[in-house]
Amino acid sequence: MTSFDSIPDIKSQHDSEPPAYSESVVLYPTTADVSERYSQAYPLVESIEFTIPAGLHAGLPDLPLPEDVDEEGKVVKYELCAPPVQWVQHPHPEGATYFINNLINVVTDSNILRADIFGVFMEGVGQVQSLAANLDIKISASVELYVRAELGKENKCHYYLVNHQARTEFWLNDNDLVDLGFSRVVSRPHLRYVLEEHYWTHVEYFPHNPIPIHLIRELVSILRHGQLDHETSRSSTFPFDAAQCKSFIKLLSVDEQETRSPYFTCMAARLWTSISKHRFDNMYGEEFARLDRRTRRREPNSEGEPCYMRLASTLLLDHNRAITAKIDDLYIDETTYTMHWRNFLETMNGSWRNHRLESTVLLIASAILVSHPRGILDYYVGLAAIACSALALVASVMMLNMFQEKLQLVAIEAVAYLSEQKHSKLGFQPLALLMSVPKALTSYSFAIFLTQIFSFIIASTGAPLLLSIIIVFMPHAAALVFFTAKFVATLSLDLWRRRRREYGCPV
Repeated sequence: MTSFDSIPDIKSQHDSEPPAYSESVVLYPTTADVSERYSQAYPLVESIEFTIPAGLHAGLPDLPLPEDVDEEGKVVKYELCAPPVQWVQHPHPEGATYFINNLINVVTDSNILRADIFGVFMEGVGQVQSLAANLDIKISASVELYVRAELGKENKCHYYLVNHQARTEFWLNDNDLVDLGFSRVVSRPHLRYVLEEHYWTHVEYFPHNPIPIHLIRELVSILRHGQLDHETSRSSTFPFDAAQCKSFIKLLSVDEQETRSPYFTCMAARLWTSISKHRFDNMYGEEFARLDRRTRRREPNSEGEPCYMRLASTLLLDHNRAITAKIDDLYIDETTYTMHWRNFLETMNGSWRNHRLESTVLLIASAILVSHPRGILDYYVGLAAIACSALALVASVMMLNMFQEKLQLVAIEAVAYLSEQKHSKLGFQPLALLMSVPKALTSYSFAIFLTQIFSFIIASTGAPLLLSIIIVFMPHAAALVFFTAKFVATLSLDLWRRRRREYGCPV
């Protein structure tokens, strides 16, 4: 790389006429992970018709430019777009284009083929140069500047710099952590890993410089350790499972010449981005580093259950409590893992499919018994069984439909979804209540169906109606008393603990 100590006159960067410059450009710091490459809105593309000139894209010299006549009869020449002098246009492996200038070590994904954008862009580059000169900062040859021009009422340029030797992102002005989105930093050394994550994101987006071979070997070693960690532990914090690690190691096992390809650079940089994020999320190198993915370092579990939530849990036979615990293990300090999220949802989907089948069988069986009643008691119990089985079937189908697409979410999308679903005071208890409805209704359906069979048998013996009601509903009354007593006892215990805390007594 060459030095970024001086920037050539921007007028020499264009062929003939200088572009239209904006009178003022406001410079803003940005980060590599807020790139608009995947979110920028573009107009719809329309097909065009023109005459293919002789030798187009064949590299033949001195061919005349094609001509055409527009609707007004004027001759129109089609000029082939070329980047400004000393700028080279590169296609990213995914298809996007970017421009680099190796003379001044500047890269951009702004469309500098447009003169107006190029003018604003180069003014932003000049501002960064002036800022470095005013601060008496010498920028080494291993540094690369990124600038993105944004036209509008206020012309803007967003910038950051990366140091390829130190593998970090930096700026030439002081910035607050919150302004740049670094709200979870716990120390200065900890900040290093989020800056390194952004550096690798930059390399992934602009893979024109190959990654040194020793970093490729280090990446392979990290993946091998992660593979072993998952194969010997159920609580590994490594972001890839054993099968993924094995696959990535195979992809990285190429000869040294192939590592210089931009495709390989992009692939390896994306893996390094995940490793750096993993180290930042788990406070790698800190005294309180997270070694078990289920260990909380930032936020405690939700505080207890209010009375109405305990009542709801009791009505749902406490099936929601196990689900709440599982989701709490998934979402630790605003972090989750793709593999664990998908395993959880696959388990829940399997459970809902079983409840769908069970409720369907119970619905059919109850309908058969209702069609041949032996008395008024088994008839009405049968109707209740049909209604409850139908509700269980509907709830199971609804859960399967609601979470079908959620199964394909990756870690960052799962975190966003769980963050939306987490209640400020109740945590994931409301979500767990919803997910446990099919199992609770299926349990109720089974209990009512057994009651229906029992009442059908008693009615067949010709026993009096009052005696039949007492015999049939005696177990239900006992169950009701049991759950009521349990609910009251738990509520009383919570009130006692709360009073003890208010008076500063140990619980």
